Amino acid sequence: MYAGWHFAADKEACTSLLSLCDILSCEVGPAYRTLTVTDPSTVGADRIFGQHDLRLDIPAKMRLGNDLDVDGSIGLVGGILVLPLRPKDILSFSEALRDLSANHADFGVGFGSGNTIVKFWWWPERV
Repeated sequence: MYAGWHFAADKEACTSLLSLCDILSCEVGPAYRTLTVTDPSTVGADRIFGQHDLRLDIPAKMRLGNDLDVDGSIGLVGGILVLPLRPKDILSFSEALRDLSANHADFGVGFGSGNTIVKFWWWPERV
C-alpha cells in the first residue's frame, strides 16, 4: 500500500522548489539541480501514515531536472533519486507543491516516461 516514492516538504521548501521549477521550465537546454534530502526519520516523516515495519530506501539527494528528451525514467541511482521532469511533469510537480503549501496532501501524481507515482504528504508537524 505504501510502496513507491513519497514526498513531504514544509512551506519554505515548497516555495524554493517552485522557484526551481520556474527556472527549469524556462531552460532551453538540459538543466538540473541536486538537492540534499532530509532523512525522514529525523523529522518523523517516515511515520506519517502510522507505525510500520517497512524497509525504506532513503536517498541522500534528489536530482531534479528538466527532461527535454522526454525519455528519462525516475529512480534511485547511486543513492540519488533522479527525477527528470518532462515539461508537463514540471507543471504537475509545481501544482503538487502548491497543494502542499496550502496544507493539501495525501495524493499521488504520475511522473516520467514510466508514469512513476510519487505520493505527497503533509510535513510531519501538520500530522
